[in-house]
Amino acid sequence: MKTTIPAALLALLMIALMLTGVGCVRLTHPASNIPSTTGNEPEATGSEQSATPSTGQLPTPIELSQTGPPAVPTILFFKAMPEAISTGQAVTLSWSTRDATSVTLSGIGDVPPTGNKIVVPVNSHEYTLTASNKAGSTSLAVSINVTSYISDRPDLTIIDFRVEGKKACYKMKNIGQTAVIPESYTNPNARPSLTYLYVDGTYRDASRVEVLAPGEERELCFPNYEWTHGSTRTFSLPVRICADGQNQIGEYDKNNNCLVLDW
Repeated sequence: MKTTIPAALLALLMIALMLTGVGCVRLTHPASNIPSTTGNEPEATGSEQSATPSTGQLPTPIELSQTGPPAVPTILFFKAMPEAISTGQAVTLSWSTRDATSVTLSGIGDVPPTGNKIVVPVNSHEYTLTASNKAGSTSLAVSINVTSYISDRPDLTIIDFRVEGKKACYKMKNIGQTAVIPESYTNPNARPSLTYLYVDGTYRDASRVEVLAPGEERELCFPNYEWTHGSTRTFSLPVRICADGQNQIGEYDKNNNCLVLDW
């Protein structure tokens, strides 16, 4: 006995089957105008089975952006070495930042995202490093304590270091307050001295320095050492330059003779 299915119900059933992705089903209905399958039709591919009923085409995928807002810059470190000095002594400021489009140092101006700067503050001073980008800014400060004194003896200190081609050069200053007569070599405090260069912890060369008057600065290079570490700083090579390397000058302070930095 055959069951008769109304045409309207049959149409609704076919639509439901198409929406759920089920293939065609052969139904027998004497009044149906739907042709029966012959079994020779090609199987629908996966893309055809998942196509939308209205257009027969796959829906266009939607791409979602994963980009978030920019991060506020980070100051990885900002330090001073040493943090306590006597008048005229040099300090090395070192810093490193991340995600910064501009970096400024108070009293200096624009500086690289990573770098260092040798300064000679006259009085106690606070330096502020500020890293900025579109998301905002971050600041960090270091303080330098400067002690003033009056001395009747010379006091030699290294206030700068630089590379000129294959030469390692430096600047020395006598921050003592007493006049020194260059010709008076009979005075043990008024005679030439030697400045020593150490690279990566090893002594490399010496530079002769004639007598410096109070407050006088002098720029010199180490004559016998060939600098092979490049002119661009990578902040990974320890360098130390020490005035009066032979400890022959009767200075006011022997603890401020050396400048230490990472090249």
